[in-house]
Amino acid sequence: MSAALLLGALLSSAPLVVLDPGHGGAQPGTKSDSGVLEKTVVLGIAKAAAASLQKSGYRVVMTRTDDRHVELATRVLLANQKGAAAFVSIHCNWAPVPSRRGVETYVLSAEASDADAARLLATEEAYADDEAF
Repeated sequence: MSAALLLGALLSSAPLVVLDPGHGGAQPGTKSDSGVLEKTVVLGIAKAAAASLQKSGYRVVMTRTDDRHVELATRVLLANQKGAAAFVSIHCNWAPVPSRRGVETYVLSAEASDADAARLLATEEAYADDEAF
């Protein structure tokens, strides 16, 4: 087997990660005090993460690589069609209380749905079309 074929076989068997930089296009997400938009920050994070993952041997697909909005259903469909091992949606959230800061991690699990998760989803969806978020 040639080196090119061997490399192709190795790459095709590497786990696929779909990176989803949140917002985009007319949906900017939140904005910093200095005016930096979430959609810009998360796209930069996703591009840097993609480069790092690829360097480590992972295959990477991004749901967007420029400033455009991609519908949620389209992003999920892409990950499912590609058989992604992981789907990582990247956001820089805002909170009305300045002391709330840090990292949030959500993992989808059919067994781990409860009233708190339902309330969180309702809150997130209420702000989905609000340009401040």
